[in-house]
Amino acid sequence: MLVKLLLPQTDEDARCVVANFKRDGIASLSTDGMHYGFVREVGEEDGKIMIVADATEPELVKWIKENIGDDEPIEMDLSSYGSDNAT
Repeated sequence: MLVKLLLPQTDEDARCVVANFKRDGIASLSTDGMHYGFVREVGEEDGKIMIVADATEPELVKWIKENIGDDEPIEMDLSSYGSDNAT
């Protein structure tokens, strides 16, 4: 499931994901040792960090479908939640 995340420019974890993707051409979407999927695209949108990832973790995909929907890419603006986001 493709997920488009928008994160604040101050999110250091997101900045690291972007740097890793640009350097290596691949990056993992993970937090606290839990793998959620792989990054497919990075960029900037409306002054926010944009990360498009292929979410593969079954419980995350289930939660997204139940709480947000399944029209891909799922857009999640996490910029108002501070820097403790899943990246």
